[in-house]
Amino acid sequence: MALALCLAVVLCAATTVTARKAGTSAALTFWSIFPQGDPKLAAMEQVIAEFEDRNPGIKIDHLGTNFWDYFGKLSTAQAAGEDPDVAFNNLNDVYLRAKSGVVQSLTPRLQGMDLTQFNQNDLDFFTYDEEIYALPFSSDYRLLYYNKDHFAAAGLDPEKPPATVEELIEYAAALDVWQGNATLQRVGFHPKLGNHDFWADVWNIGGEFFTEDGTPDLENEKVIAGLRRYVELCNRYPTRAFNSFYTRTLAGEVDSFTYQHASMEVCGDWLAWEIRESVRKGETEGFNWDVAPYPYEDGNRAAYGVGFSVEMSSHTEGEKADAAFKFMQYLTSYEVQARWVELFKFTPVNMHVLQDMINDPDTPQNVRNIFAEAPYKRPPDIFEARPQWYDTVKSELANALSGDKTVEQAMASANLALKDALAVFKEENPASPVDVFIPIVFGALVLAVIALYVFVRKKGAG
Repeated sequence: MALALCLAVVLCAATTVTARKAGTSAALTFWSIFPQGDPKLAAMEQVIAEFEDRNPGIKIDHLGTNFWDYFGKLSTAQAAGEDPDVAFNNLNDVYLRAKSGVVQSLTPRLQGMDLTQFNQNDLDFFTYDEEIYALPFSSDYRLLYYNKDHFAAAGLDPEKPPATVEELIEYAAALDVWQGNATLQRVGFHPKLGNHDFWADVWNIGGEFFTEDGTPDLENEKVIAGLRRYVELCNRYPTRAFNSFYTRTLAGEVDSFTYQHASMEVCGDWLAWEIRESVRKGETEGFNWDVAPYPYEDGNRAAYGVGFSVEMSSHTEGEKADAAFKFMQYLTSYEVQARWVELFKFTPVNMHVLQDMINDPDTPQNVRNIFAEAPYKRPPDIFEARPQWYDTVKSELANALSGDKTVEQAMASANLALKDALAVFKEENPASPVDVFIPIVFGALVLAVIALYVFVRKKGAG
């Protein structure tokens, strides 16, 4: 009996060693926003299958959940310590998960990895306490789409999109098509079409919503000037005429630019892949379009964008953590990213891939222009006291759009609300003893030096 038990132990140990040598010891859980029925699920399963073929010792157990339920489900799982080894998540709040300890730092594993393949703005958002906690999965950023045929018909140069907001307003007026005096048939440009928001109108003239120390600064001159431009663009049309147009054209959930109801539109890079698919299916024919940066001044070029990250659970350890990081690396590898548009209709996050596609003569010019905007991508500012601080701005901006407040009054209210939130946050998160001790010691030293100086002066006078 004892001999049999010993043999069993030896055989078990030998099997374990053999399995480890073969790399068969890692079974990973991975969650994404691609559930059954999602058109991107097949692409995700294809990438996973390719990875497993190359790494026969690693098995990926993938669970997809629809976008609207996914993030709540993942947050609940993280709070309970039941989250997956690798998870798809929002790019712009990685730091909150890093601070709370639900995801782990990747910095110890990044030695030797070429980080120049990533947009620095993304890496900045993945960084907490000088360590990186995520890798990019997908990216998005906004561009100005314009219909070249509409430009030509209106007497505008199709090769010269508007470079300033003033030109944007001028072009839009030339491109508007009215039936009589009250019915809009085609809109030259309106911020509410597509996926535009107030960010670019402020950033692209050099405005900043926060000071360097993170204090809300919504009443500064540049912010006010940028938001005035945004309000002016929104209020170009009579409210009733625009609302009627908006209801008519979007009743079938179609994009106004794709179906040529709008001559210009700010939207994400994904719109380009949707247009290409629409043309391929024959839904839109003879569509002559291009993209350009949203108008900017004095080199203040920024393309508002976010995207999604992949992160590793803080509970994942040992061989599973090694395998999880290998899977994350595969998702961002040159080989896989080179097929990103084909697979997911996403712009690659690998900057080396983008540059090679720009240099490829077979890449259409409008697609090259899309990829060329990637380095200027800028996610929204982080304001930990109120992570969705921009909702406060939007709420007050609605009062300016309706005429109930001036832009200055609206931003004064928003600024006060954010400063109040910051004060509460500081009360709930007091400085550590070290943070308090350092200024006290410094202050004491200054007082000591002053006292010594006074003493020496008096001694000399005596």
